[in-house]
Amino acid sequence: AAPDAGDVVIPKKPLSGYFRFMQAKQAEVKASLPEGARIGEVAKAVGKLWSEASEEDKKPYLDAFAKAKADYEATIADLKARGLIMPKVKDAAPAHDVNSVELALPVARIRKAALADPEVKRISKEGVAVLTKATEHFLLLLGKHANQQAFFRSRKSVRALDVADAIYNKKQLKFLRGKPFSTMRENAPLQSTRPTKKQKTLEAAAGTKSIMSFFKPKA
Repeated sequence: AAPDAGDVVIPKKPLSGYFRFMQAKQAEVKASLPEGARIGEVAKAVGKLWSEASEEDKKPYLDAFAKAKADYEATIADLKARGLIMPKVKDAAPAHDVNSVELALPVARIRKAALADPEVKRISKEGVAVLTKATEHFLLLLGKHANQQAFFRSRKSVRALDVADAIYNKKQLKFLRGKPFSTMRENAPLQSTRPTKKQKTLEAAAGTKSIMSFFKPKA
């Protein structure tokens, strides 16, 4: 009897030459690094080894990929011809249309920054849009608190030290503490950043909307 579509095992796409090389060298590279090296550090070291490898050294991995790719494509073509692979159905539209979200930051830059992490392999269009919007909210929060530090120093422009002080004075920004922000504060002239009574009054009178209000659910 002809096989049923539900019984057919669709082969996985073959690993590229680079990933075959990574599998072969990962244990060796990890052993050469300090104990406790993170996955990203190992991947970076393997990537460096691959980029420095000669074409002759890469050839076995590239040839293995080429053969596996040809076998994969032949198998898929056969399954399609026999009607054992259903046509792909486009994913349902997301609950929130990312195209309707207004973004101030360049999405391409945010995507590039996210992919700079070697552990991040892919990121969807929707994921980049949400990440971009989250980055905008974060910058608004950081800018608000840095501006307060400048205000306390009776300045209208925000400087690097204001950003560093905001990071050390606000719990929400605690994860940013460390260099280079700690160095900025250590090298800065001693000056109080605590608001005076008058400054508190002026700040309250300004009635600036808190950035955190954007995250509160609407009643």
